[in-house]
Amino acid sequence: MGNAAKAIEAIHFAGSDLTTNYKVINELGLDRPCFEIRIENNSSEPILISYDGVTDHDFLDSGREVDVLAQTNPVARSDISRFKKGTKVYVKTFVGAKIPITGTIYLIGYF
Repeated sequence: MGNAAKAIEAIHFAGSDLTTNYKVINELGLDRPCFEIRIENNSSEPILISYDGVTDHDFLDSGREVDVLAQTNPVARSDISRFKKGTKVYVKTFVGAKIPITGTIYLIGYF
């Protein structure tokens, strides 16, 4: 099964580590190029997501998840888009978040 999809090991980020400044979830970046990543916000507060640590790219309410696909249309196998190895994902909460923040944020990837 050479073409079977596989998952990277899930990365956990404690909600108690959230601040109003972006913090990286995966310090070393993705260990593989992934065609899909999933972010699950099981913390007690909404979060903002960034892929450069500066720009707000996405919002994720508490108790929700988002699947981010690198490519959604079929193409030749050699042309598939992926999140490159080393891609970092950042999260922060909003000013006025109820402290302490509980729960966990997960980053999952598929390659």
